Amino acid sequence: MLTDHARTVELAEPLAAWAAQAGRAWACATAAARAALIERVDGLMDGTAPRDGMFFQHDAPTGAYDDLPVRRGWIGPSRAYRKIEGVERDPVVRAWLDNPLFARIARALIGDEVALCRAVIWTKAASATTAGGTELPWHQDGGNFWGLTAQPTVTLWTALDDAPVASGCVELVPGSHRGGLATPAGGTIPDALVDARGGRGAGGRGRGAALAQPGLAPLAPQPHRAAAPGAVVRADAGVDPLHPHPPGAAAVRAAL
Repeated sequence: MLTDHARTVELAEPLAAWAAQAGRAWACATAAARAALIERVDGLMDGTAPRDGMFFQHDAPTGAYDDLPVRRGWIGPSRAYRKIEGVERDPVVRAWLDNPLFARIARALIGDEVALCRAVIWTKAASATTAGGTELPWHQDGGNFWGLTAQPTVTLWTALDDAPVASGCVELVPGSHRGGLATPAGGTIPDALVDARGGRGAGGRGRGAALAQPGLAPLAPQPHRAAAPGAVVRADAGVDPLHPHPPGAAAVRAAL
């Protein structure tokens, strides 16, 4: 599933940049691997692939975070699910998560005792009736809210579709992870704290690229404003930088 370059790439220099800036990308998925993952993501949303043990959350028609449906899960076939969790149970997704590059990155940063916190598919669908996905506020995926014994060390994010700024790519604050948790509880971060940590940067990536980001990096995904859907597969292992999730006007299948 990996390109030849991804199998042999030296990690010392890129991981040093990762530690300093809160992100490092590799072009790593073959066309065949990406096609297989896209087919499986579509199958999960369409109800044609097994989904036992997975959690689904549909997008809010308004694109407002406060309007997201809660405690509903699977509501039938739809290309407007924003999140599918528990996808490590799927054999196609699991084969990608177990690739040698991800194993090398995780062991270099964590050691031999690596635990998967969660594996998620994030998708953004283009539709005349939605806002292009839900615009998430700036947040950290860590803190007391999660009830974990340790914060995730690294997030490995794979773009199944092109994820430029117009498609609602994730935003992050470079280097912000070095400040640790913005609040003990984690989760949503006030804008004033985001601004105090430095300038914001877009994490757009082309299809088949993997992005490694620290677990406590603040994030802010934006809405999807392109004319086709998009998706990413995201795996959290072992704290997370500040990040929001933006919406967009077109559909984007999420990356693992």
